[in-house]
Amino acid sequence: RMFSNCSNLTSFTSELPVLDDGTEMFSGSGIQSWDVDLPSLTDGTNMFRGCKNLTAFSSELPSLTNGEDMFRYCGLTSVDLDLSSVINGYHMFADNVNLVSFNANVDSLSDARCMFYMCTALTTVNANFSNVTEISGMFTSCGNLTTFNGSLSSLTDGSYMFYSCDNLTTFNGSLSSLTNGDCMFEYCYNLTTFTSDLSSLTSGYSMFNGCYLNGNSVENILNTIPDFYGTNASDTPLLTLGVSQEGFDKLQSIIGYTLETYGYDFYW
Repeated sequence: RMFSNCSNLTSFTSELPVLDDGTEMFSGSGIQSWDVDLPSLTDGTNMFRGCKNLTAFSSELPSLTNGEDMFRYCGLTSVDLDLSSVINGYHMFADNVNLVSFNANVDSLSDARCMFYMCTALTTVNANFSNVTEISGMFTSCGNLTTFNGSLSSLTDGSYMFYSCDNLTTFNGSLSSLTNGDCMFEYCYNLTTFTSDLSSLTSGYSMFNGCYLNGNSVENILNTIPDFYGTNASDTPLLTLGVSQEGFDKLQSIIGYTLETYGYDFYW
């Protein structure tokens, strides 16, 4: 907390070659920009939290593993960093309401919960999230995010990931390990295109509630959701589809309203 709440501190140029723990070091300060390498920093918890005037950040962070709340409530407009050692990104950039783009190497990232929560100006994300396992609320209320393309092949809990991202139109990403999709895309009113594998899904309450998926996307869900099709078509009244009761109940749960919306006559 060495410079915490130093509101008149607007710049910092000293080298910090051996600093390994930066917890709350500059939180609430008046820092406006940063261009100092932090080669030994491993824990950046709350390091710049609440630096609302911090609009630009450039640094080498080769050892950083814990980025929890590191830049929360800052004024960053873009992020272009190598964060390849970061494992914990919980709330790392949350509430940066001016953040427009994120381009970073996050190959080691595991916990991305609420990482961009309430980044209402965010439109572009380019990153590999293939090792992320926890992502709940990652993009909640990112109302300007329109497209997501990326691998989430290790993700198990995606609850509320894109909740209320009202301008999201397209999702293309691997979700082959996803088990919990509760409210994942709820109130993404403009989401029409969804391409992914939901073969591991066990809970998806209101996963697509409020979405208007096109026919191809619905077919994709039907073909990948576990238990949707029975092993024997004659076991169910829906003979031509072979729909199982368990699969039908699960589909009703994730869609959030009647399937007649999509032109399907599914009923029991």
